[in-house]
Formats: sequence, structure tokens, C-alpha cells
Amino acid sequence: MADYASINGVAAANIASIAGVAKASCAGIMGLDTPSSSGYSTKSYDLDGSDEWIQIDGIATSNNFDWQGDAQTISVWFKTSTATVQCLWSFGHNSQSQSYYMLTVQGETEVMGSTFNPRVFLLGKSNTAGLFGKNDATSSPNGGTGFIHVNQDDTGGINPTDGSWHHIVAMHSGSSSTAKSVNMYIDGNHVAFSKSRSSNLNVDDFAVGVQSRDNHGEQSQFFDGNIAQLTLYTGSLTGPEVTAIYNSGTPVDESAVYPTPIHIYRFGDGDSNGPSTLTDYGSGDIDGTGNNLESGDIVTVSP
Repeated sequence: MADYASINGVAAANIASIAGVAKASCAGIMGLDTPSSSGYSTKSYDLDGSDEWIQIDGIATSNNFDWQGDAQTISVWFKTSTATVQCLWSFGHNSQSQSYYMLTVQGETEVMGSTFNPRVFLLGKSNTAGLFGKNDATSSPNGGTGFIHVNQDDTGGINPTDGSWHHIVAMHSGSSSTAKSVNMYIDGNHVAFSKSRSSNLNVDDFAVGVQSRDNHGEQSQFFDGNIAQLTLYTGSLTGPEVTAIYNSGTPVDESAVYPTPIHIYRFGDGDSNGPSTLTDYGSGDIDGTGNNLESGDIVTVSP
């Protein structure tokens, strides 16, 4: 089994490497900016937290990321110093504002006299029904109907707004009403899990840098900071695979890992039309559209 996995892993890496060389060569011939030789993004988008965001609805309508039926993993590198609640990515329904799932972060904030610790949230609802979230002992460490969250003082918790680069992976096994089918990793550590519920959600919208719902007609929690790499897998990764991607805080070229993500976004590194177009370097080949972004929003800042 180990030899088989090793052989296939090497083969996948070689194929990805060959494809990467071919893509880079074609880009060079066409006079385009080619990705860095490091194999991962050396740039990032610097979003302003006001009105800048990226629309990639093709991911949602690909029928690969509907909730309960589709196994999936979403990995993102980011940094921010803004403490208010802000959204890294969100899936939504085009006619139901209360149907969504999303990843948000917040620093220490005070609301109506109460102080809330820095935390990371994974939220998901189909109308009023939760897609996951604990109502018994099958979730950890915190949460309720439709959400789980990890506080700074929880095991493996972080302050996601400390101005440092962080890596968050959220995944779902694709099975409904199943214990520990929803999992979250932060900076390579398994920090949270939850039982999936029986609710389903067929998604239509996907946005980066904003909580976007109801055909993007309802938006809030714009992200104020840098996003360097976003990848989406049509499967649930293992703990060792997530650890390998995190790589002690130095991103790897995920196009050369096995299993390989279907969507890979490098946020300016190699993009010829960025930031108006966010190029997909994965096999899914679904580019994103930048909204209200300027050329200066692509910066040479990365993990």
C-alpha cells in the first residue's frame, strides 16, 4: 500500500510538474506574467475591507460543492490586523439570504459591553436549519446550530487578526447525519469537528473576501487584509495531508501534491489580467472576477 501510494504520488507530482512547465512556457511565449519558480504564490491580494471582493460563481454551479452530498476541502492563506468580524469565503443560494456556508475570523471585539475573544467561525445554514453544529457531545470545541468556532484560548486556537500569516482548512466528508464529518484545521492543527445534520444546500454563489448571499445582493463583512492562496478539493483530506500542505508555515505548490485540488488561485502570481481576473491554475479552470479592485491591490507579500 505504501509503495502504491508513493508511486502514484510521484506520478501525480511529475504530471503536475510537466503541466506547470507547459503552462509557464505558453505564458512566456504569449508575453504573460508567469508564476514564481517557487511553485506557490509569492504575491497576494490586499483587500481594503470596504468593497473589494472576488466572484467565482462557476465553482458553486459546478455541482461539486453542494452541501451534504459532495465531499470537499477548502484551504486558504491569509493575514489581517483588523479585529472586526470579516469573511474569507462564502457559498450562498441565489434566492435565499439565509442559506449559506462560510468562513469568518474576528479579533477581540466588544459588543454591548461584552468582550469576545479572537476566534475563527465556520457557519452553515439552509434557511433556518443548521448544516452542522452541536446540540450534543458530537462537536468540539464550541458552537451551536449552524456554526462551530475556535477561540484563541482553545487548544490549537489563534488570534486570526494578529497581523501574521495563517492557514485554515475546512472540510466535509459529504455524508449527512454523520459524526465528525465536518472538520477544521488551523496552522496544521486539527482544532474542531462537528456532526453533519440532515439539511441540504445546493449552492449558486461563491465569493472571496466578503459574506455574499442572495445572488450577491446582500453583502457584509468585507475582508481587510491579504489573501495569498486559495485551493478547493473535491474530497476530504486526511490530517497528514493537511499538515503537508501547511508545511510548517511555508506554502507548497499544491498543483504538485496528491490528491490534487480542482481549483488553485494564487492571487496575482502569474495572473495576466489581475486583479480583474483571478486565474484558476487547477484542472477546474474556473477564473474569478475581481470587483472594485485596482492594480495596486496585487502586492509582493506572501507567507
